[in-house]
Formats: sequence, structure tokens, C-alpha cells
Amino acid sequence: MPPTGRVLLDTNILIGLLANDAGILARLRATEAVYVPVIALGDLYYGAQKSARAAANVERVQAFAAAAAVLHCDSATAAAYAVVRWER
Repeated sequence: MPPTGRVLLDTNILIGLLANDAGILARLRATEAVYVPVIALGDLYYGAQKSARAAANVERVQAFAAAAAVLHCDSATAAAYAVVRWER
């Protein structure tokens, strides 16, 4: 069953998305909104930098980031994380 509503993508899904994985693309089309955590975006930049085609891959990540809804961290994020972790 495809996801519905809003989804937060992890690094592995983002890599598949950039590789045009048909299964991932199909599932994401059924969502209301897609968000990318800034940390996962950092993972993409790291992978692009260490790849054999660094310049081209960094450009792909930059283009993706410009079109993505990237969620940034701040002190409120850190405080919310602590609450969620404590409740687990």
C-alpha cells in the first residue's frame, strides 16, 4: 500500500529517488507532501563529493535541494527531539 499524507525521507530513499527507482517514484506520487531532513541532504552531498563524478553529482544534489522541502534543525528541534526520546 502506498504511503499517503506527508512523509519524511531518509538517506536510502533519497538515493533511490535520485537513481530514478521506479518503486520509490510510484510510492511518492501517492503522497500529499514530501520532506527532506537537512541531515539526509548532507549525506547526499557527502556521497556526491566522494563519488567518481563529484562535480556532476553535486550539481544533481543542488538541483534536488532547490526543489525540495528541506527541514532545518534549530534549538526547538533539539528540544522536541529530547522530549520524544525521553518518552520512548
